Amino acid sequence: MREPTTGALYVVTAIVTGSWSVYLIGCVSIGGPSSGWYVITLGASILMLIGGIHVLLPRLRRVWLLAIALAVSILPWNLDGWLSALVVTSVAWGGLAAASIIRRPAVMPLLASLILGAWWFPASVYSGARAASAYQLVFALTPSVLVLLSCTAALLEIASSTRSKLGESRSGD
Repeated sequence: MREPTTGALYVVTAIVTGSWSVYLIGCVSIGGPSSGWYVITLGASILMLIGGIHVLLPRLRRVWLLAIALAVSILPWNLDGWLSALVVTSVAWGGLAAASIIRRPAVMPLLASLILGAWWFPASVYSGARAASAYQLVFALTPSVLVLLSCTAALLEIASSTRSKLGESRSGD
């Protein structure tokens, strides 16, 4: 896949799963603010957003990406969630550093999609089984489909860049 397409997919996945996470945090009947999974999925959605921006705009300085991560992390909490914002920003910093070291910008979207998949796949299957209409079924399965596509795109992007680097090193010998 081309990088703009995968970057856009990562950003769309981040927006959909992040908005779902913010919605579920506010639902008292489903576990609401007391469930740690919703905060984790929100953090993973922010990591997916930063990874998508990094793939779309690879020349954007990491300082700006970290500033975006911090701002978006604080936004849903109105400055009350400073600890979770610091954790998300620190993980984003580590993910950007790892992506830079191994020269694979899709590392962070892959990590985020694995974290999101751990929550969304079981939740979507559970919600999909209880769906009363086709609309509810599509609504329940959309996050999982996007996460699966993002994970697959990140794996393909990492594999293709590894293959191309191997081909360059062999042709240079």
